[in-house]
Amino acid sequence: MNSLPLDKELSKIYKDTVDKDHKGIVDRILSLKEGEEMSDTVRPRPTYSDGSIDHMMFPIQPKAKELTERMLKGHGYIYFLEGGARGGKDVFALLAWTIYLMTTPHKTHLALGKSLEHALLTILHSGGFGLYYTIPNGIFVRNSDSGAQRGIYKFKDMFGVEKEILFYGNDKKADGEKYQGFTIGSTYINEALTQHIDGINQARQRMASTHNHVMIMTANPKGQAHPFYTNFEKDKLMDEEEVQLMEYIRDRYKMDFEVRENAILKEAEVDKFQFVKRFCEMKSVPSAKYLKQEDAMSLRLGLRDIDFHYDKMIADIPIQNFYTKLDKDHVLYGRSMRKVIHYDRGGKNPNNVINAYDYNYYHFTVDDNLGLTEMQRNEYKKEFKKGSALYLQKTMGVRKTAEKAVYKEFSYKNVLDEIDISIFDNSQQTIRVLGIDPGFNHETGMLDCEIDLRSGTVFVLQERLIDYKNQDATIEDIEREFWQMIRSRKNRRYDMLIIDPSHVATINHFMNRGIEVTPANNSSLQVRNKEKTTANLNQQRDLMGIDLLKYGFDIKKIMIHPDCINLINQIESNEFEYNEDTGKIKIKKINDDVLDVLRYIVNTALGGTQYWQNEGGETDGEETNPLSFIQGNAGTQKEEWNLDRALDQAQRELNAIGGDAIFGQDDDRSRWISEYDGLFDNTKWRF
Repeated sequence: MNSLPLDKELSKIYKDTVDKDHKGIVDRILSLKEGEEMSDTVRPRPTYSDGSIDHMMFPIQPKAKELTERMLKGHGYIYFLEGGARGGKDVFALLAWTIYLMTTPHKTHLALGKSLEHALLTILHSGGFGLYYTIPNGIFVRNSDSGAQRGIYKFKDMFGVEKEILFYGNDKKADGEKYQGFTIGSTYINEALTQHIDGINQARQRMASTHNHVMIMTANPKGQAHPFYTNFEKDKLMDEEEVQLMEYIRDRYKMDFEVRENAILKEAEVDKFQFVKRFCEMKSVPSAKYLKQEDAMSLRLGLRDIDFHYDKMIADIPIQNFYTKLDKDHVLYGRSMRKVIHYDRGGKNPNNVINAYDYNYYHFTVDDNLGLTEMQRNEYKKEFKKGSALYLQKTMGVRKTAEKAVYKEFSYKNVLDEIDISIFDNSQQTIRVLGIDPGFNHETGMLDCEIDLRSGTVFVLQERLIDYKNQDATIEDIEREFWQMIRSRKNRRYDMLIIDPSHVATINHFMNRGIEVTPANNSSLQVRNKEKTTANLNQQRDLMGIDLLKYGFDIKKIMIHPDCINLINQIESNEFEYNEDTGKIKIKKINDDVLDVLRYIVNTALGGTQYWQNEGGETDGEETNPLSFIQGNAGTQKEEWNLDRALDQAQRELNAIGGDAIFGQDDDRSRWISEYDGLFDNTKWRF
């Protein structure tokens, strides 16, 4: 074993990726002392699977081929390869980067790992597919710069030009300072989600002045609240309107752009012809085929520089030269028309990531690994419980929170089968409840639910997630979206509107417009030793807030329509984190704007577990269909359930005992629902 101590994570990587044919090389790489260098004349050749590459070592696996071609042609900038374990992401990404490194004019490049040793194990070695083997003429040197440990891999490209790759660790906030000041042509980042965002952004700044620069990142997925997604990726993505505009410009002006491009390429061919002619005259040979080897290399290098010059001219043609309607503040103004012409949304993926300008997403699963047999793929999938968060994350590459998930009780059984939500329009056994979490500094979330108060089952049917930031939006915009949700269904009535109580202005606005509002009980308390109480919910306080949702998911009393993808994603990605300041565990308040609305609705409309009498939703050992109560049509009368009649009956009962009006000046339906349980037995209204 090497002389450097490896932590638990690195020891596992070493064990999983270092075999007997590579052990001697890897041990020397990790044990190298400062100032020492190593180079092996003979190195094991990467053993790519059949169907992965052609005889020239160019990828032919579809995703890898597209990735490589886009990188070489300058059709993008950031390339993010994400997916399940054993999907072959780094095998293909490192091969694509190798081809780029051998052709680009840029001489200095960057490789980042969680630590230096991590970068060496996963990028320089990478199970026998790393740069030490794909570029076998290189020399590895270990040294330090201003006290920062680093590795340098020096090699010659296909034109004989000397280049270097700087290897650094990027785990801490200040790690990006170690490569500050360099001009970088490209960056490779292994396991990007484990690295510090500041270091990744520093790498981007180091490439800002170079043409056709690329950043390649690989990662296994985490929960959707991970800072990489919320603080890095989110700013790179585009909304549907912006994507459609790019597609319109691409399709409308493709031929016009190609005319301009071909004119420049024709000029480049003339320039190259003259260059070859002058070069041969200078070397006193009749044609290039008579040049000496070193002169032929110089000629090819000169031709590459000419190509690079004209390629930059094409890449620098702005979009507004063709599409003149762009405002100067628009995200596409001043951008490269060539990149738009070659834009593609990308393939379907379970994380619903759509390519953006300069952001290309590639999704891999174990099924993309051509080195595994069908039996090996199946056996790997069987290691995890099908449908579990770990199964989806590890085998399918879905962004799931597995280790720190708050709502581990949530599963696919909480997702309704594909149904037509109009079946609820004629239901007289449910009430329609809407909730809003308004926001102008964060996204506004809305939910449209039906609740069966006999069983306490909550059916989430519709969602809205609107980003009003930088749109000069007002409360009127929120109200407009609210009415659109109301009118999107045949049943345009609703029984309760619940709004975050901290948004007093929004509540007052709705009430001034004659819209009844129930301020939400926004408790997110988890169960403690002492019973918790709040002002208007003083019964059955055993479970509230987060624990109430967890229990509801567990017994299948909260059911969600599959079209509510934002809510499902937020439930699955909500996770705990360690607070370094307090030393306590807390729940991340990130990416939860529709999830909070669900908590408001369950807390306020139900207020506890009193309606969940039939524990687990089971009868006589058989699972109950939560939709079984939906019957009939608009003409069907349900004598056991009529909300208006029930309210009248409730009012009479309250009057008989001296109670106040149910919906008077100081009361509302939520208080009646949460406080007055005398109207219910196990499954039916009492009247």
